[in-house]
Amino acid sequence: IIDLTEPGVRLTATPPEDRRSTASSFAKKKKVQIATNGDFFSYKDYSTGGLAIGEGKVWPGSADSKGRGVLAGGAGRVDLIDQKEIVQPEPWIQCAVSGHSQLLDDGEPFETKDGVLGPRHPRTAVGMTKDRKTLMLLVVDGRQKHSVGMTGKEMQKIFLEFKAGDAMNLDGGGSSCMWFESEGVLNKP
Repeated sequence: IIDLTEPGVRLTATPPEDRRSTASSFAKKKKVQIATNGDFFSYKDYSTGGLAIGEGKVWPGSADSKGRGVLAGGAGRVDLIDQKEIVQPEPWIQCAVSGHSQLLDDGEPFETKDGVLGPRHPRTAVGMTKDRKTLMLLVVDGRQKHSVGMTGKEMQKIFLEFKAGDAMNLDGGGSSCMWFESEGVLNKP
């Protein structure tokens, strides 16, 4: 849970030149307090599945598309933009990560076209309160003895419990990771 009204709180994202960074190596290099992974990507060339912007630089070949949402930050603003809108890079956006599927829309469970939010997998997800003052990061391990992962429906329930207005799955699989400055990697990716 991140209070976005606290002085000094800001978001940052991986710039194109650091595209092969893990959450922990990025966090140490940039001296951040919390880091997590975002956006589905290709191991072939590390291209992203949606819009990616880091330190004001748009990743080459990245763009928003229908069915993707965007977490964007910059200029004292953070926004979780749902998949109904196509986000174009704007001067205020200094960082952006994408994801899919949308989980909540204005406090209501979001239903995908086929009604499926996916089976249990490791997950990384983000939520935001309706007043845009609180950001929530969720990382779940899976495919391991200690954790079976989560479905989209299960993530919806968690975000609703924490009073999120909007929520979106950012990524999944073995790259789902959360790193804290004081403890290192918290989960078992």
